[in-house]
Amino acid sequence: MTGARRGHRDAARLRHDIVRAFIVALTGWAAIHDGIARPAASRQTDGGAAQQTYQERVNVSRLLVDARVVDDNGKPIAGLAAADFDVKINGKPAAVDSIEWVTSDRDDGPLRASPTLAATTPSRPGLLIVFLSQKKPDLSEIAGLMRVRRDLAAFANIVAPDDRAAVVSFDTHLHLWLDFTNDVTRIRHVMQHDIVVGSPPRVEPGALPSLRAGLSPDVERSSDTVEKAFRALGDALEPLPGTKSIIVLGYAMGTWVPALSAVQMANDYASAFAALQKARVSVFCVDLTKADYHPREEGLRMIADDTGGFYMQSHIFSAAVFDRLAGALAGYYALFVVAPDVQKGERQIDVRLVHRKGQVFAKRRYVGE
Repeated sequence: MTGARRGHRDAARLRHDIVRAFIVALTGWAAIHDGIARPAASRQTDGGAAQQTYQERVNVSRLLVDARVVDDNGKPIAGLAAADFDVKINGKPAAVDSIEWVTSDRDDGPLRASPTLAATTPSRPGLLIVFLSQKKPDLSEIAGLMRVRRDLAAFANIVAPDDRAAVVSFDTHLHLWLDFTNDVTRIRHVMQHDIVVGSPPRVEPGALPSLRAGLSPDVERSSDTVEKAFRALGDALEPLPGTKSIIVLGYAMGTWVPALSAVQMANDYASAFAALQKARVSVFCVDLTKADYHPREEGLRMIADDTGGFYMQSHIFSAAVFDRLAGALAGYYALFVVAPDVQKGERQIDVRLVHRKGQVFAKRRYVGE
């Protein structure tokens, strides 16, 4: 990337942060239940096995932070301890009280824990992944989707027996194409064929976990902005156990404002972010645009950064994109963090590694109640 292009993007992102701060001050954040994880009632999945779930809630000054850690090759880094993480909230050090490594490999041994807690083997569901295809009314994004379809199909093959994936799209409003399933053949067909040339089918609620159970056709039709679509997905995913991931195959988010030389997020973004945080959703954005940089990628970057995911361009090495996704989804650390104070309102949170080399993906902010 040239120095001029890098400077342009940095300046655009700075202006965008200023606009976002203004929007937050204007609209306010909805309440987000971030906090220490507590066991909730067991629920049945379509496999019939009872699973202990975790729910987030504010509890004095403690909160749960899901952190994914990968190396330079995008592979997950396991075996870290609480001392390997440095957490700051609004610039103040926050102690990591305990840590658990949660992996999608059900054959792994007990989770690592801090010295204050015994190692435990959690009863956790497989991955819950929602693929969101952002479609343009003129179908001009199809070239980008076709460019990554082979690698996307290969990525679908990593779905393990306990994992579930659902497929949705957004054009003028939200559409559900496929409820949670581990039928890899069906997932691939919907993403490679149906969503490109077909019409959304009638989807009835199935066995748990079910996206349709919390996403009615009326809510789909009323989700007429991509921000509303994210809020609807967050609301539908919130009752389901564990962390979830939304993988966006898209091209833009927000509105380019020439007078500000920045992208402005819609007022709906605040409630969308709140719903995603409450549901413990990380958003990973794969940009289908064939360009080194375009202003409206900043919206995709924002929602990824805010929720603990990441943004990737696909026009150069699409296979590497999905390799990196697979590594990030392979496992995560559940950090139980003690906040330095009990202040309410929006808080900035920064999670980094110390003594070890790697990249950490975790939410950048939360709202204390």
